[in-house]
Amino acid sequence: MFKESDYLVALQAATRLFDGDERKAVDWLAKPARAFAGLTPLAMLETEGGVDKVVTLVGQIEHGVII
Repeated sequence: MFKESDYLVALQAATRLFDGDERKAVDWLAKPARAFAGLTPLAMLETEGGVDKVVTLVGQIEHGVII
């Protein structure tokens, strides 16, 4: 199980990605991501350094980096 603080950091980043729409952010966190080999961002939070990987992915998406 991931730490609540990691979830909140990931949720904040994802909410920023969706212009403040927390519902879209929650949905995105629960969808498989190619960048994570099909794992969801939520599943990544359970891995070592997972929150950093999720926040990095959000930043890449914000800056148009193709993943």
